[in-house]
Amino acid sequence: MGKIAFVFSGQGAQYSGMGKSLFETSPAAQDLYAYAEKQRPGTQAQSFSGTDEELKQTVNTQPCLYLVDICAALALNEQGVYADMTAGFSLGEIAALAYAGVFSVKTGFDIVTKRGICMQEAAEKLDTAMAAVLKIDSKTIEDLCAACSDVYPVNYNSPAQTVIAGTKEGVAAFKEKAAALTCKIIALPVGAAFHSPFMNEAAVHFGRELEAFSVEPPNMDIYANRMV
Repeated sequence: MGKIAFVFSGQGAQYSGMGKSLFETSPAAQDLYAYAEKQRPGTQAQSFSGTDEELKQTVNTQPCLYLVDICAALALNEQGVYADMTAGFSLGEIAALAYAGVFSVKTGFDIVTKRGICMQEAAEKLDTAMAAVLKIDSKTIEDLCAACSDVYPVNYNSPAQTVIAGTKEGVAAFKEKAAALTCKIIALPVGAAFHSPFMNEAAVHFGRELEAFSVEPPNMDIYANRMV
């Protein structure tokens, strides 16, 4: 049998009802959801029955999605399935770090809650958006972004998919310029222009919040979104 990797999802994967089946069947999930409810009352209701608009707000998305990410892994562990390595997409990297023992799964919840607050504050300052651009290469997307104002290529997901982020006006201008190309543009259900310069202030604030947390060496390989 080959090795097993757990890959944790990021914002945009959220949906109303997420985590409910895990909560109903997994003791580990029940314990973590109980902790989350004490730390951040209302988290269960948002996860299990929140509206799409409510869950799109990053202050809600991040703690709710972290819970379903990490609880899915814990439920697999309860059934005897363990990862040999882990990775996460954006927000999912925090779940990957928690699963690998860099900090506890409960500390991970506290971290994403702080992260969501910092990013929500930044998100509320401008009307922004994100979109996945498919079927054209990243260089073409970079050139189109450079020809627009306030829109950036931010996630290089594959040779045929790059995510852009920017002001709603910038993303709209990008769509106009790309209309003549054979590409597909899909709006993402997120509440801000993540991974872009619009999050620089949030990054500074979150860095200060992280000073209150301690970390340990991981107990398995973690694959990062960006190698530096």
